[in-house]
Amino acid sequence: MGSSLSTPTISVVIPVFNKWELTKACLESLAQHTPAGVVEVIVVDNGSTDETTHALAPLGKQLFGDLFAPIRWEENRNFGPACNAGAAAARAPMLFFLNNDTLLTPNWLPPLLEA
Repeated sequence: MGSSLSTPTISVVIPVFNKWELTKACLESLAQHTPAGVVEVIVVDNGSTDETTHALAPLGKQLFGDLFAPIRWEENRNFGPACNAGAAAARAPMLFFLNNDTLLTPNWLPPLLEA
């Protein structure tokens, strides 16, 4: 694991609808507790009308660089379709679906990869 990987090990898919503060905290915790270059982060914005609309892409790029992919929908198509859209955009061999109200903690990833 490391930043030299051309393809990330795992794609993290996060469907969101508003609640920017939760999404921001989730992304920051993910970046803080995940080795660089290991995860691709795909956030599907399900028609948010709050700060998510303009703050998501800049923060995601700042935290994850080219391994961040925002998908923006103009209307809410619901949770399941957002998960499917994120999965369809994923490049890694493994998917991890994450709710935006989740905060990652140190060493969250190794047990997941072992399973």
